[in-house]
Amino acid sequence: MNPFPRYAVEFMEKVATGWIGGNKCSSCEIANHLQGEIGKRLGFECTSFTRRDKYLMLASNDGSL
Repeated sequence: MNPFPRYAVEFMEKVATGWIGGNKCSSCEIANHLQGEIGKRLGFECTSFTRRDKYLMLASNDGSL
């Protein structure tokens, strides 16, 4: 374990509540947008996997009860 860890913090610009690019959006749309922006900053890439696909890969079931 590194006895002297280093961290970099990057503050993103504010997001107007309820609006993205001048368009009124639902809270779910804003959350998805912010999640995408954070993912981009961290170097993640979007996939076309659905929640069901991810459950099948990780748990060998589709996540339904």
